[in-house]
Amino acid sequence: MNPRERKLRGLLIMVGARADQGVVHAILPPGVRIEKTSVQCREADSAVEGRRLAIEVGECPPQGCAIEVTWSMDASAWGLETASRLDETGYWLRATDVMPRLVAERILRDRSDPIQLADRSSSSRLIPEATPLSANWRWIVRIDGVETERSIRRGRIAAPLEFADIWSYESRQGPTGS
Repeated sequence: MNPRERKLRGLLIMVGARADQGVVHAILPPGVRIEKTSVQCREADSAVEGRRLAIEVGECPPQGCAIEVTWSMDASAWGLETASRLDETGYWLRATDVMPRLVAERILRDRSDPIQLADRSSSSRLIPEATPLSANWRWIVRIDGVETERSIRRGRIAAPLEFADIWSYESRQGPTGS
């Protein structure tokens, strides 16, 4: 993240993913732009419609697939409805405001849905209330563009990927889980 420019870039890596229907779904916070999706270290087909992301994973091996999602966000576009804040004096970030959220495979079959992947005969429509996946998540925030004693911040959570982190240029407070 770059507080001065109010820009965030991220990489979400999930190891051991499985998808009975061959597609992994995620909900995107407003303003997140997907730059690249990969499965098993190969670029993967994906589709974005509004706040929904569908990644074609195909058939995963018994131990599951490794999925990577590279994304970016411009925090200067955040409005009052976004709880997270980012500027050169610090940040307060909630994962739900800044990261794609992988969700359990609860889909509806609907041939009229515009999210389609090239090699699928039908599409999947994500249920809006889909449940975020629980797992043993690790997160890292790297602060670029400002002088700080601790430019890399880390945390862990064994639940859905719902954490918050706060950093102030003056106080240099530590990560918090929520």
